[in-house]
Amino acid sequence: MPEKKDPYSTPAMKALGLYCLLLFSRKKYSYTELARNLRCSKQSVGRYLEEMERVRGTRIETWTEGREKFFRVKPPRGAFNVTLNPDDIHNLLLCRDFVWHLLPDTLRNEISNAIRHTTALLPLDAELDAIPERSAQTRPKGAIDYSAKRDIFQTLLAAMRDHKVCRVQYARPGQEAPVVHFVAPIRFMLSGECLYVPAWYLWEDRDPPDPFKLTLALHRVISAQTMDRTFLKQDSLDEPSACFGIMDGEPFPVRVAFRPGAAVYVSERTWSQGQTLVPQPDGGVILTFTATSRPEVLSWVLSFGTEAELLEPEDLRAELAGAVRDLAVLYGAEPTIPGGD
Repeated sequence: MPEKKDPYSTPAMKALGLYCLLLFSRKKYSYTELARNLRCSKQSVGRYLEEMERVRGTRIETWTEGREKFFRVKPPRGAFNVTLNPDDIHNLLLCRDFVWHLLPDTLRNEISNAIRHTTALLPLDAELDAIPERSAQTRPKGAIDYSAKRDIFQTLLAAMRDHKVCRVQYARPGQEAPVVHFVAPIRFMLSGECLYVPAWYLWEDRDPPDPFKLTLALHRVISAQTMDRTFLKQDSLDEPSACFGIMDGEPFPVRVAFRPGAAVYVSERTWSQGQTLVPQPDGGVILTFTATSRPEVLSWVLSFGTEAELLEPEDLRAELAGAVRDLAVLYGAEPTIPGGD
């Protein structure tokens, strides 16, 4: 494996790197730590520090602990008004880390730099050592790489803010050529490690009399272009658990029986508002909830295997029975489905 290139390959880069390290991290550093970070000698570090102190407005705090001398850049005096405290910074870092796997590298860097710059302006007596670099981690299953979608993400985000209409090229599953939609994006939505965009579906040249919503998967958006056209329509921001499913549709009740092996997992979670859980004598549970998407209910029940039985609605149960028969054929087995056709 080739050796990693030194990011501080010139004296100018080392001096700039030293200033950024001291100012934006706001942590104390010893001669030894600075020399190791910049890949240079302690004598060079001392020379760079002397040069920094000659710059107007730069104040370097120095002190000794034991046998080590430590350094830290004091934040600029004056008109900064930072209302965040270390706990707020920590909470921002938690939010960043929870969605880290969804962000393209450029957006990760922008968010991290914004938090770091804000940290640099906190009072000197703030307990910055209590703020860890990373305090959360996600382990996604089947994560999507959104690196190539950064510009599309920013375009849609600006359109949401300014209530603009977008011309979107969309790769619809099962179609060879992309389709064009004219939409007013509402917000971003996260579900199942995917980012989605609920949006108002519009006509190319004017607004329809009764616009409806559709949901776009961000990774299938090929391009997004903001148009010189606005669309204002209030949308009720439902709670994430209002109904089961990310696809909009007419709400319908669902009833599923779970065996003991899945009962704890199901009971620990909220699947929709107004759900009910009825414990069974064998340790299982019957869950009744509200959904808006039939395909999502089918795939969700199937994901539990023999630990779940769809009881209602009856037509969806029959559809699931057909899917199970197809699976049996695929695996060369004959299914036995109680109550199935």
